[in-house]
Amino acid sequence: MSITETDRIELHNQLVEAIGPVATKLMQHIPPDWTQLATKSDLAALGTELRGEMKAMEGRIARRFGIIDGRFGKIEGQFERLRGEMKAMEGRIAGQIAKFSLTVVLALLGLVVALVVSGALGAA
Repeated sequence: MSITETDRIELHNQLVEAIGPVATKLMQHIPPDWTQLATKSDLAALGTELRGEMKAMEGRIARRFGIIDGRFGKIEGQFERLRGEMKAMEGRIAGQIAKFSLTVVLALLGLVVALVVSGALGAA
């Protein structure tokens, strides 16, 4: 039931007679439309609705984090594979360096021997 402006004025006049000028302050606190007030059951229903929405959102967030965790797992796997490939490459490079070093040492040794032999033959 909605109160009319005439009803409000009449109520205000009666309150002024009963309690004095403080009636104006009291009237300012009465809402213009009582149908806009929420009841405890309205608030309880809203709380239930909001909890349901929050639960649904929590589920969506959990699913999203699951997807992200899966993607990070894939990336970690790729990094592990790359680490293995790099270790293998490191071994191959070390082998090539060792082979090249041996070739250089043998070539230098051959050069030294040739110089010593040619120096010995030239001195003779």
